[in-house]
Amino acid sequence: KEWSANDLDTLRHEAMHLAQDCRDGAIDMMIDPPSDDKVNAMIDRLGADKALRIWKDYHNRKLYMEGILIEFEAFFAGRFISPESIAQEINTYCPRSN
Repeated sequence: KEWSANDLDTLRHEAMHLAQDCRDGAIDMMIDPPSDDKVNAMIDRLGADKALRIWKDYHNRKLYMEGILIEFEAFFAGRFISPESIAQEINTYCPRSN
């Protein structure tokens, strides 16, 4: 079966969650939300309708605001960031075991 565009978006989205987690140097599920300026830029690029759907979906799941902002960044990555760029971030920030 061929990978659909949605499948690839989902893989980039989930890979971004790994990159987000590694930014502090540890894979520990402690993720800092993106800055307000970054969130505003992502919302502008995603579009208000898509951003509102993301917010409503995760708000309805009782996700806290920081978690919703983390999801904005992952959805943005899934749609607009190349796999190579996400892989570079993972390679830069994620600790490696030997």
